[in-house]
Amino acid sequence: MMEFDFTCVVSHRAAVDTALWIFEVIAYHKPHLLFRRFLPTDRELFFNSYRPSMSVENCPPLDFGFRRVSSTDRYYVQFPGYARYRDIYPVRFARLLWWLESGEDIYHRNCRSSLFFNEQLQEEFHHSVAMQNVHRLLRRLLIGTDLMLVSSLYFQ
Repeated sequence: MMEFDFTCVVSHRAAVDTALWIFEVIAYHKPHLLFRRFLPTDRELFFNSYRPSMSVENCPPLDFGFRRVSSTDRYYVQFPGYARYRDIYPVRFARLLWWLESGEDIYHRNCRSSLFFNEQLQEEFHHSVAMQNVHRLLRRLLIGTDLMLVSSLYFQ
């Protein structure tokens, strides 16, 4: 079994991206499969795709539709090793890579239970803060408009 960790992912990013793309096409061909337990065959599939991909080292990283996660996200806080992968990959790949490195699945901690939480994305947090600022501004404008309306009626 080859050694595989975060340093390996970063130093061979193009090969890892290619293997992830192949893995996604084969293993995640239906949306519900994103939540299933990983199997030993998943490890085989990834590494069988990864080894030949080592020849694509000079290619730029693939775009998997990455969205930054909030630092308060439950998985991000609970699994620091997973968080390193989540900083550069979407949850579906960060989860796989962390499982390949550690054997620990963030969704299925043991054979008897599974925990699924909605991911808290950083842009959603920033969006909600921005929306709060917009609401504050609108309230000020409305209050100002109301005061102008009242004053214009009063001073007529």
